[in-house]
Amino acid sequence: MKSCLKSLTEILVEIRLGNIFFRLIGMLPCRRIELDYYQTVSELSSVYEDVGVSCVAKDSDDYAENLHIYDLQIIVPVYNCECYVERCIQSIMNQRCGYRVLITVVNDGSTDSSRKILSKFENDDNIEIIDQVNAGLSEARNTGLNRLRANYVMFVDSDDYLLDNAIEPLISCAIVNNSDIVQGGFTKISESGKLIKTTLYERRDTFGELSGFPWGKIFNSKLFKNVRFSGNYWFEDTLCAMVLFPLAKRVSSIDSAVYAYRDNPRGISHNRKNLKVIDTVYITRRLLEDRLTLGIALTQYDYEHFLRQVALNFKRINVLGNSDVSKKVFRLHIWLYRKYFTSFHTELQENKFMQKALQEDNYWLYQMASVLIFK
Repeated sequence: MKSCLKSLTEILVEIRLGNIFFRLIGMLPCRRIELDYYQTVSELSSVYEDVGVSCVAKDSDDYAENLHIYDLQIIVPVYNCECYVERCIQSIMNQRCGYRVLITVVNDGSTDSSRKILSKFENDDNIEIIDQVNAGLSEARNTGLNRLRANYVMFVDSDDYLLDNAIEPLISCAIVNNSDIVQGGFTKISESGKLIKTTLYERRDTFGELSGFPWGKIFNSKLFKNVRFSGNYWFEDTLCAMVLFPLAKRVSSIDSAVYAYRDNPRGISHNRKNLKVIDTVYITRRLLEDRLTLGIALTQYDYEHFLRQVALNFKRINVLGNSDVSKKVFRLHIWLYRKYFTSFHTELQENKFMQKALQEDNYWLYQMASVLIFK
């Protein structure tokens, strides 16, 4: 009992001292930044140019007409994944459910033996294989989205796989609850397939917190009527939290794991000392602009997410070890805050210092607040 009280006391002291420290940082004199948006963008572009594209897609009159052909369409982008792709496809084909499922595999210009492995599945009635010149993960997913013929859509990366009995509970939950998005839990595995950890969610049939990944979920295909993944960006999954989730009228979670996610040491999460990490702030800016085009109103939820996204962007950019770039990104964050969110006030304690940093152009507090949010 005494040890528990001691631990609790230590935590409270740490929180109190942390808050005092942040308040002192916030009291330091700080010259207000005179922002010229175009100058800021020009300076950042001189370091790394924004080469991405909008997520807004052209409306198609016949889009909804084909959605009833299948219950679920699973889109699998494949690029040089010869070691894992057969396991991935087989895990989908081995699913047992009473729903009509189509597997759309997009071979994104693979140069290894991935395409040869895929040829084993070409004669199956429930699978289609599309070959295209290499265009990246987002465009490979978009190729599948341009051929949607199902009420719901799911994304599976080719180095991952579905766990047993994944599809049935996801679709059943969506139908029973009329949910636009249903997420399941997942297991994280090493490159060799060793279990690292399992993440489960509470079963809920009301709007709750969703993980920011497109995998491990099914989506109502109508969410993609005017939306695609923003091409040529890293961190393309930002689309989920900033556009797809706000479009959903109802979301649900099931309390079982449905997906095995492979931790790839060659992926961008492990190799970010590359100027392309600046995409993290570019895609944030682009998706805020796209929301206006799509008519998606900003809410308190979006504001809280924005403050966390700013902290996440700092964390990613900070890996470069370039304070000049970090300060340029900070200026762009301030501009985004002033354009979209000055009428909002955070309701979360952990976001208050970030809000203050953006309000007062306090770069030092911005750095500390980012650490606080992701401590």
